[in-house]
Amino acid sequence: MRALMMAAGALVGFLATLSHAQPAHAQLLCPVSSTKDCRPICEIDASHPDADLTGTIAGTGFGVLQASAKNPYKGASDNDHKGTDECATGTGNGPPSWTWNVKRWCGFHCEHWHTLVSPGTLGGGTPYPATAIVTAAPSAGSYFAGWLPGNCATPTKPADPRLGCAVFMNSDKSVQANLTTTPDATPPTAPVIAKGTVKAFSIQITWPIAATDETWLGGYEVYRDGSLYGRRGSSAPGITATGLLCNLSYTWIVRAFDGANESVDSNTVVAKTGACPKIPPNTVLHVKPPLRTSSRTAYFHWGAKRNGTELSHFKSQCRKGKYKPWRTCFPGKTYRNLRPGYHTVRIRVGDSQGWDHTPVKYRWFVRR
Repeated sequence: MRALMMAAGALVGFLATLSHAQPAHAQLLCPVSSTKDCRPICEIDASHPDADLTGTIAGTGFGVLQASAKNPYKGASDNDHKGTDECATGTGNGPPSWTWNVKRWCGFHCEHWHTLVSPGTLGGGTPYPATAIVTAAPSAGSYFAGWLPGNCATPTKPADPRLGCAVFMNSDKSVQANLTTTPDATPPTAPVIAKGTVKAFSIQITWPIAATDETWLGGYEVYRDGSLYGRRGSSAPGITATGLLCNLSYTWIVRAFDGANESVDSNTVVAKTGACPKIPPNTVLHVKPPLRTSSRTAYFHWGAKRNGTELSHFKSQCRKGKYKPWRTCFPGKTYRNLRPGYHTVRIRVGDSQGWDHTPVKYRWFVRR
């Protein structure tokens, strides 16, 4: 009991020291048994100021602006709540204008004490600037005409409920949604696309002839084999698709969009990824001499694997000593008439994919 009381006292003292060392910055202990109830830890201080997003509705139509905040840090233990608008305060919607305060220091963490302002820890002394997602919601008889000014860095289709105008809040920003009473019935022109840099697992698609629109060009939708792959803003010159399979052909088209319409399809580009990289086999040593032995002979037997599968056909090279040349050898190799002392043998396997980049190295000692 006395030991338990001493341990509890030490813990209280430790926590008191933490709170005394950083009195101006909150700490949070999330209950281990209910991590779904963990909430974001948000901090503002003089060295990491917040930022304001001013939204306005302009034009001859009527509507509201809606907003939410997303934080680029992905909390491993707070998947249910990451990216909520607890990273911001203020009025989230309402015409004709409003100012929304985005907290630039916002982290998500659970299950242990944590101080956001400690260098070298989560938060690390560098703010995570939030991204504000602003969406125009026109009233009946009003139509979305486009975003102004250029602070709307990543415009996307307003009809998409997941996204709107993404404003990166690294400093004070403003954004304006323009409405009109006349619907936009003219789609953008179609872009002309081309194949750019091609690698084993990626393909670059560019649009050397960009789309145009008489009112506002929102951006581009890129389709791979008939399915939407991604969107890019109106100023983007292209897209690099990653995570593709090597030595495989993909079909690409691109459509441009404005506030209400999509262009017709661009020209079609069929691009094939580069050749798959060669994967040499791995050397697997099956039989070897003891680390210390009095025997003047040493017997080695080995095999080859690729991606965990044993290979039945491969070639081998061996060398005894660091500076000796590689020589052809075969599994079941025996070294004879060994002198007392240390000996080192290196063995590597190979096939049409190349030689093992990490040969087996074995060192043993022959006693007198």
